[in-house]
Amino acid sequence: ESAVCELLAFDVINGEFKVMHGPSWSSHGGGRTSILELYGAISMAWFDEDKNVIDVWRIKDIMDGAWCVGCRIELDKFSPQYSSREVMLMCADTIDGRILLNTGRSLGYYDPETGALETIYTVGKPQGYRGFSATTVQDSLVRPFMKWWW
Repeated sequence: ESAVCELLAFDVINGEFKVMHGPSWSSHGGGRTSILELYGAISMAWFDEDKNVIDVWRIKDIMDGAWCVGCRIELDKFSPQYSSREVMLMCADTIDGRILLNTGRSLGYYDPETGALETIYTVGKPQGYRGFSATTVQDSLVRPFMKWWW
């Protein structure tokens, strides 16, 4: 089993698929990964459930494909509301760099500079409640053209 992951990425400009090498997970134990776009670039998150931390990896040098940990989100001080077993990274604020975290019961902005977490939405635990599904939306500059054939 290889400790290196590979990503299949679609290059929109050239209209072709490319294989990118991801970060090496050899020093990590059990957990899960997620591929996402943060700060306009492909990033990978490693959710270490044993240590309750998330390592957010980014490409250090696009030319040689070297990856580095861009930030480490330590969730112990925000438990039990935020846990690496439940949280998903949604997006990053392009103005101040905060990362939006979603647990299905809470939404919060994590500031990688200060290590602070601001919960912006949370729900109680009514009986039988399973959580919510959050999504981010960006307006498109392209208006879709639809032609109907009759």
